[in-house]
Amino acid sequence: MARKKKKAKEKEAKWAGTVDSQAFRERAVLKNISFARAEDKSTPFWQQADAHLNTDDAKLERNALRDHPAVKMALVPWWNTSKRCGDIPLTHADRLARSDYKGLCIRMYRALIDVWDDEEAFTTAEEDCEEDCRGLSFITREQFVGSLFELADMWSHDIDGDE
Repeated sequence: MARKKKKAKEKEAKWAGTVDSQAFRERAVLKNISFARAEDKSTPFWQQADAHLNTDDAKLERNALRDHPAVKMALVPWWNTSKRCGDIPLTHADRLARSDYKGLCIRMYRALIDVWDDEEAFTTAEEDCEEDCRGLSFITREQFVGSLFELADMWSHDIDGDE
């Protein structure tokens, strides 16, 4: 059992090291993607809140964006790429192994959070996996797309499917 855990930790470390935050940020700047709201450049975007996005009406509007054509189209490559890189055979088209999903969560943490913290990244990824996979050893396509939508929604400046 200890050997299995060690191997899992090594795989997590490999996943964590594959995202270069500085290069990611440079590419984001080229595509006009901001990591902070215009009025507050000193606080990381993920620590900011925007009251106009959290009203009951806004939440309904944001949730409706799940069916926006641009949103649906943007989520397809995420799923397809994750499946191609995953451990579950492509014949199981509706599943992604939890370990592969956790690796993706760790890489996204690395790309989005300014200060890397191994323990926080792995803990956050494990918590996300537990919630998103609902205790299973895999995440379904529907759950994956829903989780990624929520992440994108959290990092959006406005209620706009094209954003």
